[in-house]
Amino acid sequence: MRSLCEDQSKPLAVTPSIGNIFFEIIKLGKRHFEMEREMDYLLLAAFVIGTYFFPAFPAFPFIHIKGPKHSGKSQILTFLEQLCFNAKKARPTKAALGDTVDSLRGTYLIDQCDSLGNPSNGDLLDLLTDSYRKSGGKRRFMDMEKGRKVIEQEVYGPKAFASIKDLPEDLRDRCIIFPVLRS
Repeated sequence: MRSLCEDQSKPLAVTPSIGNIFFEIIKLGKRHFEMEREMDYLLLAAFVIGTYFFPAFPAFPFIHIKGPKHSGKSQILTFLEQLCFNAKKARPTKAALGDTVDSLRGTYLIDQCDSLGNPSNGDLLDLLTDSYRKSGGKRRFMDMEKGRKVIEQEVYGPKAFASIKDLPEDLRDRCIIFPVLRS
């Protein structure tokens, strides 16, 4: 890191390598939260880096941070919000999900996902479930101001969920699950 006193117009002498960035993310994670398996830190770092390149892939897996109350799930989402590409932590509705993901083209982080299995959330769950791949996950609605024009919003992109319980089966099948410990 350069100090504020240095000339900011000069390029950095050393460009950090992707490997260095990867291991720095792992070190930061270990400093701020406790995961059950060592491999989970590696996968989480790969997810963070992957959020910058997800448009290049036909599909991108979600992550599910699962653990008991007070185990640091929200803290991990906050960590991801600071490191992932254009990350936004929010409570989803179909409209909010469509508006946010379509405009930011970034990472959508959802805390307290235990209610996603409720029948009243069926349409939202279907949209989330299909949004792990480019060809799925589009929100369509009518714009009455433009003469009944159909508007399509892209909701494909990286997503992370945090909950105490398991996610609904179809959504869970698209997730890498990260069990966290209560510390």
